[in-house]
Amino acid sequence: MRKGESERLTKWGDRIDRLLAPSVGEAPRSLEEVDRLDWELWLLVTLVMFSLLGAFILNHVPGVLPPVEMVLKPSILETYTDGLTVLVLLFCLYVIQKHRQLRQTRYKLVEAQVKEEGLRQRLSLIEVLFEFSSEVTTGDSSRKAYGNVLESLRLVMDADQTSLYLLNTDTDELVLEGFQGTSALAPPNRVLVGSGYAGWVARHAEPLLLDESVEKTRFEGLTESEHELKSAIYVPLQVDDEIWGVIGVGVSSSEDQFTEWDLKLVHIFGNAMALSIRKNDLIDRLQESLKQNEETQLQLIQAEKLAGLGELMAGISHELNNPLGVIVGNTELMLEGELDEEIRRRLDSMNQEAMRAKRLVENLLQVSRGDEVRGEEVNLNDVVEQSLSLLRYQLGLDDVDIETNLSDGLPPSVLDPFQVQQLIFNLVNNARHAMMTTDRSKRRITVKTSLRQEGAPAGLGPTPAVHLQIRDAGPGIPEEMIGRIFDPFFTTKEVGEGTGLGLSICYRVVKQFGGMIEASNHSEGGAVFDIWLPVDSSVKPGEEEPVTGRPEADSTPQTGTVLAVEDEEKIMEVLVEILELAGHDVLTAGNGREALQVLEASEPPDIILLDLKMPVMDGREFFQKLLEEKPRLAERVLFLTGDTLSPSARSFLKSVGRPYLSKPFALDELRRAVEEIISARPESTEFSDGN
Repeated sequence: MRKGESERLTKWGDRIDRLLAPSVGEAPRSLEEVDRLDWELWLLVTLVMFSLLGAFILNHVPGVLPPVEMVLKPSILETYTDGLTVLVLLFCLYVIQKHRQLRQTRYKLVEAQVKEEGLRQRLSLIEVLFEFSSEVTTGDSSRKAYGNVLESLRLVMDADQTSLYLLNTDTDELVLEGFQGTSALAPPNRVLVGSGYAGWVARHAEPLLLDESVEKTRFEGLTESEHELKSAIYVPLQVDDEIWGVIGVGVSSSEDQFTEWDLKLVHIFGNAMALSIRKNDLIDRLQESLKQNEETQLQLIQAEKLAGLGELMAGISHELNNPLGVIVGNTELMLEGELDEEIRRRLDSMNQEAMRAKRLVENLLQVSRGDEVRGEEVNLNDVVEQSLSLLRYQLGLDDVDIETNLSDGLPPSVLDPFQVQQLIFNLVNNARHAMMTTDRSKRRITVKTSLRQEGAPAGLGPTPAVHLQIRDAGPGIPEEMIGRIFDPFFTTKEVGEGTGLGLSICYRVVKQFGGMIEASNHSEGGAVFDIWLPVDSSVKPGEEEPVTGRPEADSTPQTGTVLAVEDEEKIMEVLVEILELAGHDVLTAGNGREALQVLEASEPPDIILLDLKMPVMDGREFFQKLLEEKPRLAERVLFLTGDTLSPSARSFLKSVGRPYLSKPFALDELRRAVEEIISARPESTEFSDGN
């Protein structure tokens, strides 16, 4: 027998075995096989019934076959009939049992198929949730990430649209951050809390299952797209009683209605989404905090450097002011004599530059310590011209051209010329640095002044103001940095090229005089700085602390005995010469201890000129001794100091209430101060130890 015929016979044999003998062979494994076996079973029953019917017809229809009695004896016929009846009955029982078995098998197969489909759905849901979890845990809060999550939710829910709103607590509204679905069902980009389905959920902090049984009239501010929804689910994104937003799912067909099970599923998505959004918010806050900590650390380092620089400048100022005092004193003494005009001009220039050097040192300390600046009436054009004259040489070395357009007839403003000069230095130097990468032929700085009769921006008010504009031809200021360039320690320069203090100092100087400063980019390229300074500023001209509050003496100069306590030999020489030329008798001491010895060996002086910083015994210790032993003499002290801006010196001078002169000082200042104290002496000039 051929192999193919053998396989076919075997296959048919197995099928007959499984059909006729339920316990033989393998059980059916699919519904199709069960249906086929059931069909074959009923086909077999039909064939049997037709066979019986045919036999009955052949046996009882006359003429077809001879009567059975003619072939078989009655006893044999009865036996055959009984046997056939039993076989038919057994076959019917078999068919019933086989059909029952197939029905049970079918039930089991259907049940298994249902379980398999449920497992498949669970597996699909797990895969979607895993994908969703991966999306929400990446820390990506972009619309693309939200869109992927919403698309996964839409597929799982078989919905027409899904949406995500995030709550903006500042404006009390929901902002659409993600949407998936047909454009006809697209929700509005912004929804007020309490308006529409999403707004209602955000206000009440509870989920909403919407179907045709829910009255839509209970909701306010429904949009056209919301009216199109036949069934919807909106769930609040909530963590620890804090609402972060709302997630929604909707369908536009009446046949598709969401159930409580769907609501629970969306709630799972909503909870995971809320945790993700809060996590992303915490990450953003942490990153911002770390960034602020880094900036704060940098500021602390810079502040520490600045504080150290301030202390260093305080010491340097004392050491600079003493030689400057010698220069100023000697030049003024020489200027009082008969001199050639050229020599007089040069001496006067030396004197002015020495006083300027003193003021520059004071300005540095004022800025580093936040002291208030003093103002005086000056013409802005004069300050601009003087500042640019000092910068032209350096700008020329870098091939930077300066163009000026200074308006005539500017009224005076109450300003500190040295501080404004520092402001111009900073802005021009920044412009020069910005243009170093541009073509040399295009390096140009334009400086303009004008009078704005109606003031400047709204922040300055209606006060008339002088306007200073400095524009360069560099690359300009990055737009994202314009709002920060006046912040302390902020700089766009490379590490080591700037401290980030220049523009913050400019901002502070302008604000102290009631003005405004703005930075922008010119339409033709380059950065523009506009400064407005009020003409009638509320800042009044500052005055040096008066050396005495006593009334001015009569016009006749009064002379007396002066004790000069000063450790600097050159300063002492100048003091002695000035005082003796004014007609005073001068006693000298190099420190406080020597001064006490002089007081013990001579009559009490009419005035004591006392330096603060000295070796052995400084001015503070000496003054304290006077307060304890000779309080009347303590009332006749005039302090001389080159350290008026150090905190300790200022605190001491303020506490004792005595007048002082800052080194270097003009001769007229010294003469006037000495005469005022001498003219205010009491009638009796006798000082005892107890008075």
